Amino acid sequence: MKHSFILALLICMFIVLLLGLYLGLRSLSAVQSDVQDVKISLELAGVGKPLGRLVSEGASSTLPSSTPSLSESRDSALIQTAIIFSAQSSPLLQPQSNVAIIVEGVSKNADGEVTVSIKAFTSEATSYTALFPRDLFELVDLVSANQKPLKVIGSFDSIPPRSVTQGTLLFKVPLTAQTFILQVGAEDNPKYYEFNFGTRSYRETTLG
Repeated sequence: MKHSFILALLICMFIVLLLGLYLGLRSLSAVQSDVQDVKISLELAGVGKPLGRLVSEGASSTLPSSTPSLSESRDSALIQTAIIFSAQSSPLLQPQSNVAIIVEGVSKNADGEVTVSIKAFTSEATSYTALFPRDLFELVDLVSANQKPLKVIGSFDSIPPRSVTQGTLLFKVPLTAQTFILQVGAEDNPKYYEFNFGTRSYRETTLG
């Protein structure tokens, strides 16, 4: 009887140890993700080597000291964001490199059209790179298949090294929809953000 009690106690201690190890690894992963986001933020803020050119929908010019802020019109509502993540460039142009992507804002008009404004930074690239934003953004549908962008506006198929490209992604939601979830990032490591146009707010969330 005494041996059975000791064995059960050891099993419980082992389970607690495994649980603690699991929680510790999750915390470490979260810290590493935060550090990566800070690193990307510093790069986007211009810390370190300066970026080269601003490329916007096929046109290029000298990178200005500041870019115009997003604004909302009478027919649309805007939620400004600071969502940052990185993705691998397309294998169509070699060598591949990490591309830093920032979501500047998400707007919705009276017709249910959702516009996601993004910028892509190729600060790590040594040659021209390509990016397919359509593979990095989806509107989550909890009932059927997720919605890919219906249209991508911007030149992402040939981005110069050490430059920034801006563009927009267009989605469609029901006219009465006030909330939706945007999935960003590669499919193997997505992040989810819930947008609420009733309160003009957004937050990171989880599914399942």
